[in-house]
Amino acid sequence: MESLLFEKINSIFPLEQKFRIIELTQKRDQGLISQQEYEELAKLTDEMEVFQAERIKALSSLAELRGTTLNNIMKLLGIVFPDNG
Repeated sequence: MESLLFEKINSIFPLEQKFRIIELTQKRDQGLISQQEYEELAKLTDEMEVFQAERIKALSSLAELRGTTLNNIMKLLGIVFPDNG
């Protein structure tokens, strides 16, 4: 059970998508983003949030299995949110 949780906890958001978010965010901040790009940015941001929520859920489950708190598990593993993916 813990191995499955660690697999989820240690997964990373796809770098290609992360770099695209950065690129689109810069375009948005410069006022150069198209409507289509803005919609893509919103979709990618939603996907990243779901990804991070799944990691938090796995961390919470691990904490419960070990009889400790989410904060303690995160400190033990050296995890700080947001870590941007």
